[in-house]
Amino acid sequence: MTEVVAILGLFLFWASALWLPITVLRASMHRGPIQVWSIASIFAFGMVFMGFTRAMAQGSPAEAFAWSISWAMPVGLALFARSPDETVYRKFDFYLGAVAAFGFLPVAPFLPVLLRQASDAIW
Repeated sequence: MTEVVAILGLFLFWASALWLPITVLRASMHRGPIQVWSIASIFAFGMVFMGFTRAMAQGSPAEAFAWSISWAMPVGLALFARSPDETVYRKFDFYLGAVAAFGFLPVAPFLPVLLRQASDAIW
């Protein structure tokens, strides 16, 4: 079970990292609810990144488990921000999802190394 959650956490990190540039673009080009949800997604990415790397460096397995699942929050907020019809590059999310799904296997071996290095550098 822990391996499944770890892989899910890596996949959600990968998806969050892919959605981050489009979310920044949407936050800068919109006003109102789209901007609010996009900014919330950006801050959620930063919060989960800091919490996840801290859990890797100093946390318990239960804490790392919780932060692995928390990677769903930035993706969910980014997808929620795209729901209005006037959202910029609204159809681009489908392609980001495809890149996240099919691009995960080639980058999966490098993600733990990258996150471990970030964890060691920060904490």
